[in-house]
Amino acid sequence: MAVFCGEFALIILISGEGGNLHRIANHYHELEIETGLAISIKTPTSRKPAESFLPYTLTASCMDHPGIVYLITGILSSFGINIESMETETYAAPVSGTPIFRLEAGISVPTKTNINALRERFAAIQKKKTSTSSLP
Repeated sequence: MAVFCGEFALIILISGEGGNLHRIANHYHELEIETGLAISIKTPTSRKPAESFLPYTLTASCMDHPGIVYLITGILSSFGINIESMETETYAAPVSGTPIFRLEAGISVPTKTNINALRERFAAIQKKKTSTSSLP
């Protein structure tokens, strides 16, 4: 469940006997009329055979600036890592009031992933950002 631009959205997966699922698919318009909700029904695609994944929690924080999420998700995608959940927030640093960005994500990392290579990619970003933001 989430609110997007003031609109409430809910995604659910319904499973059951084929006949009952067809009945839901054929009569959901009645539920729309009764509730005033806009309902969309989609049959899920078949799942690929499960690859072996390990669950991790990724936490990142830095001074807030545009493109942080884009950069982090790009790296994760390049390693074939799936983002299961993500929460972000900004807050003022205690003494200076500088805007701080914080991200926490639940990720599924393929077991074949070289974790040290992933850490090196994140370390390279950290080093680059630190060197470009230092004072002369």
